[in-house]
Amino acid sequence: MSPYTWFAAALFVLGSAFILADLQSPSLLQWTGTQVPDVQSGGIAYYSFHGVEYTLDLPLRAPGQSAMPGTVVLDPADPSQAIFARPLSKWIDATLVLGPYATSVLVLAFGFTRRSQRRRLRARLGPAMTGWGAATRGPDPAGPRNKTH
Repeated sequence: MSPYTWFAAALFVLGSAFILADLQSPSLLQWTGTQVPDVQSGGIAYYSFHGVEYTLDLPLRAPGQSAMPGTVVLDPADPSQAIFARPLSKWIDATLVLGPYATSVLVLAFGFTRRSQRRRLRARLGPAMTGWGAATRGPDPAGPRNKTH
């Protein structure tokens, strides 16, 4: 296998590891959960699901920071399990999971393109001019092959 294939395979394994880690993390809830609005008061976010009230502690904010988003993502099977909806966090998560897969596809495309270019060059120049050191071999000892004089 070519180095490009090995590198793409390593990126594929890395992407798979990221998927497995994401399936174990609480951030999976932002993809599979249900979004509900919340009301924030006194450091606590209040939200309801199917008529039942729940609370979620607000993280400490530094002075001057804007308020938390007004949306909570919860697990429909257990509405007490909830996190705040953060679009930036969702994009970062998606990039970390899908980035290695996209990069592996690009690496394979680059490797296949380079290989086809080398094959075309080899076919055009012939086998004597495509090996290692072909550019430094010097003139052909048999002389020019096509004498036109």
